[in-house]
Amino acid sequence: MLWGRVGSKADAECEAAINFLAAMPPAKLRPVQLRPARVRARSAQPLVAPAVDSLVGKRIEYLEWVDFPDGGEAMHWFAGVVKQVSDGTVRNFNLQRRKDPPAKACYQASSARILWDAQPAFGEHEPTESWVALRPNKFNGDRRSCWRLDLD
Repeated sequence: MLWGRVGSKADAECEAAINFLAAMPPAKLRPVQLRPARVRARSAQPLVAPAVDSLVGKRIEYLEWVDFPDGGEAMHWFAGVVKQVSDGTVRNFNLQRRKDPPAKACYQASSARILWDAQPAFGEHEPTESWVALRPNKFNGDRRSCWRLDLD
C-alpha cells in the first residue's frame, strides 16, 4: 500500500504503475545538448559578481543600447579594460564644473573608469574612456547596464 485506504483503487493504480516502470528495460543514455550557445557562454561566468576593486587591469563587457542613424536601436556588448575603481571618494569633475555642484561630487563606490575598445562600426576609431557603475546585481544579466567578465 502506498497511500490511502487498504485496497483502494488509487493504491492499485500506483502499484501497477510502479510494476510497469520496474519491468521496463533501462534507458540508453546519449549526450544531448540542452543549452543553446548563448546560455553556455553565460554559464562560463562566475556565479557571484567579483569584487569591483579586484577588476583593475581586467577586461569586462558592458551592455548598452545603441542608436542607429536610421532610427533603429539595439543592445550591444562593449568591451574594455578597467583602469580605475572608485571607493566613493574619487571626484567627478563634470559635476564640480556645474553652476550648483552637489555637496559630494564623487563617483559611487561601485563605479569604474573603463578604457573602451575602438568601435569602427559605430564611427569610433579611437579607444574612449568613461565611468560606469558596476553593480553586483547587474552582473551577468541581459538588460541595460549589465556587465560581465570578458572571457575571450
